[in-house]
Amino acid sequence: LAQARRAQVGWAHPPSDHTAPIAGARWPSPAPGMADLAAETAQMMPPTPGPREERIVIGQDDVITGGLSAPHGGEHLSPTTTLADSPLYFLSKRRAAIGAGAAIAGVAACWVLAGIVAASIGGTEESASVAAAGAAGLPPASDYPPLAGGVGGLGERAAWRRLSAETLEKAPLTCHTAQPGEPCYRHVMWAMTQGVKTPGPFKYPGLSVNSSFEEFQNALHTDPWATCPRPCGASHEGGAMAKQEDPTVTTLSASGLGWRPSGRVVAQGQWCSGSEPSSDWAVRSCGNGNSMQLKVLTYNLFWWNLFKIRGGLSADDLIKKTGAPEPYDVIGLQECEDPDRVFKAVGLDSTYSSFLGSKAVCVAYRTDRWELLDSGEDEVAMDMRTEFYGHRVAQWLRLQDRNTGMTMLFINHHGPLSVNSGGACGGRSTAHNLLKVMAKRGREGDLLVLAGDFNANAASQTVQSLWPHLLHVYNSPSFGGVDNIFANVPREAVSETNDLGKGGSDHHAISAVLSFPVAMSKSLPGASAVPDSSVEALQKARGTDGCLFEPKQMFVYSESDWGVFKTNIVDPRMCCNVCQVTAGCTAFAWEEWNEGAKGPLCSLRQGEPMRVDHKTNAVSGLPHAAAVKQAVSKSATR
Repeated sequence: LAQARRAQVGWAHPPSDHTAPIAGARWPSPAPGMADLAAETAQMMPPTPGPREERIVIGQDDVITGGLSAPHGGEHLSPTTTLADSPLYFLSKRRAAIGAGAAIAGVAACWVLAGIVAASIGGTEESASVAAAGAAGLPPASDYPPLAGGVGGLGERAAWRRLSAETLEKAPLTCHTAQPGEPCYRHVMWAMTQGVKTPGPFKYPGLSVNSSFEEFQNALHTDPWATCPRPCGASHEGGAMAKQEDPTVTTLSASGLGWRPSGRVVAQGQWCSGSEPSSDWAVRSCGNGNSMQLKVLTYNLFWWNLFKIRGGLSADDLIKKTGAPEPYDVIGLQECEDPDRVFKAVGLDSTYSSFLGSKAVCVAYRTDRWELLDSGEDEVAMDMRTEFYGHRVAQWLRLQDRNTGMTMLFINHHGPLSVNSGGACGGRSTAHNLLKVMAKRGREGDLLVLAGDFNANAASQTVQSLWPHLLHVYNSPSFGGVDNIFANVPREAVSETNDLGKGGSDHHAISAVLSFPVAMSKSLPGASAVPDSSVEALQKARGTDGCLFEPKQMFVYSESDWGVFKTNIVDPRMCCNVCQVTAGCTAFAWEEWNEGAKGPLCSLRQGEPMRVDHKTNAVSGLPHAAAVKQAVSKSATR
């Protein structure tokens, strides 16, 4: 029962655009040897499914520390008590028996499914790749040693190891160059000796047969299936296969509307670093007193599926029908690879002028009403390593109303992954870079509208960091509210908001109508800056869509604090999932490499940390319930 109980069942559904945030991205394909790899790392997962599918995650080690007032009548746990010995999980014989049967059945079914998929794909070297964006090849199944004992005995590497809490807690967060016998070592050797020579899907930009072991490991570091930590001696966090540090990208310097920095710097040492705005900086003045309305739409098109597979007409029809009788003034589209295809199919190409951005984002404006003054895009964020597709942009248009002379800066944004992380630079950095785009590209008197699929809802530091400076006009119910509209107007200017449905996408399209004139206050937004729908949508989020992630932040607790440590959790989203099904867990910290654990480590915690340290390869955060509580608290103070 103790071993069966270790099968932690959680929802590991990826965000909607996990599949295609940029052109060419698609679902990862399962590779031969996946079952062997899963056994080696003690991560039992079926081949990557569509959204909303259940996965089973098994962590090798559970070590519990600190005093815990067991809510079910259990005794306090000593610092060396393991979860297997804890009364916390054995509420009754019946519940334990049911849990054991369900866990064993789930693991067995998962194992059989992985074997069937691996067998159906075949064991060729070519099909051994992971065909996700930034993927590097996995070794073929023949490169893995046979398992000892099958499902019942996961082999020597999957045996339960007992690690003391002191070893895990005090182990330095560091780099690690893969050694013989480790899964990453075989991945790197296969990439160096075979993958780099294989035509087709195996492409390693910037690498050759002469590249070093560390350079290949650094490239594989961006592929979560390879489970490769950052190698020692790597010049930066990115790899040749998924360039993360771009020396040509410069930090935005705000000028147009003025920028009052606070002196507090976020994302230090990264290309996206910069000072937070002062708390009283708000872009709140706009309009010239003329009577007018502005109609805004934002919509993630789910391009790879809705357009490439199903033709896309349902989305085209949604835009046309909801844009009648009065067309939209501005439209922001995400996961959009061809705006002409969107508008021409339903006869809207004469109504709108459109632009395709560099990161599969499109923007359009109503040509009979607005005159284009300027357009462009600025990079504001980049994805986390564990879900890396590249840099993310703010695509913008500056327009002038032909009748009233009113000017507007419209920004379309598709935010970084993972959801609610703000990407590798963190949510505060992403929010402040978006505000800097407004400050740099806008002019005094401009109406400022920011819309898009932020990959961030009210749990995120991205959205919460925008609340003091802009009005949160509306958000969708999708994935806890990741589609958002912000503007520099008071709540009284919002005359209409609409949830338009999915139209065949995996996101809801949303729209808003802003009406003028209104009394344009220059004060901070106040409590009305946060719509009720924002926190309500977050409360309904499922799985990791409700988690908060803070990249490069390490929550630090005292040795006497309660904690559970789980090894071989290869993604911070999995760590949050485990936290959400573990009684007592209210925070988590994930380390990509922990020397004491000899691999990734997920630390489950309780209460507030005594401090937060900057750690390059760490991600800390809050599970859903704690994230909702924090969002409610912050929304109440605005």
